[in-house]
Amino acid sequence: LWSLGVSSRIGWWDGQSANLLSDGEEGFRLADGQQLSYDPASGRLWALDWGGLQQYDGQAWTPVEFPFEQDTTQFEYIYTFSARNNRIVIATNLRIFIYENEEWFTYSSANAPLANEDIREVAMTQSGKLWVLHQSTSNIEVGQWSLASGASPESKTHQVKKAFVYPNPVEEKAFIDGISGNGEGLIQLFDAQGRLARSMQATFSEGQPSEITRLNLPPGFYTGRVFLNGEVYVFKLVKRN
Repeated sequence: LWSLGVSSRIGWWDGQSANLLSDGEEGFRLADGQQLSYDPASGRLWALDWGGLQQYDGQAWTPVEFPFEQDTTQFEYIYTFSARNNRIVIATNLRIFIYENEEWFTYSSANAPLANEDIREVAMTQSGKLWVLHQSTSNIEVGQWSLASGASPESKTHQVKKAFVYPNPVEEKAFIDGISGNGEGLIQLFDAQGRLARSMQATFSEGQPSEITRLNLPPGFYTGRVFLNGEVYVFKLVKRN
């Protein structure tokens, strides 16, 4: 249990006693909008703000690099900050940050099969399954993180890969290439607002492009993803009139 004071000090209850800490004490840097999270697995208390990430080991605070870069003109706000099982999950309305084994991973709709819709809450299971709640949608996205947790050795490693569509722009028929493996897969298409526009089954053969027919989509930009044999592929396409 912890609480953030009025820009003067923080306090938390460790189950036995209350602890109060002021700015500068034991190396702590207090900042506006700071969020706290405690990881029982490591016994560390973490503090996050746009100025960086800090960890407390019971004796002193240590800064940890947080790879946030204000590389967008869009408003960005931190909605999720959770430290559990030696893993940190941070989510803003635009992207997701994951910290494990002293390495950062960043995901957004630009580099991962995430709907292009504002993120409101993110949670991750021990096996690496990521749950993402978006704004203004009745669906919750469920995906597998590209690195499986060490707590679940039976979990497979999942990586997001790129697929290719041609011709692009498309009219009513297109081909998807770059998919490895054989079998029945699922294709999903999302419009520019991140809404699911089309979902269909397709048959894939190793080394052969798969044909998509009867797209029946309005003109515009779309993000697609393919699920086949536990792998995830992403692609972009433009639909003509």
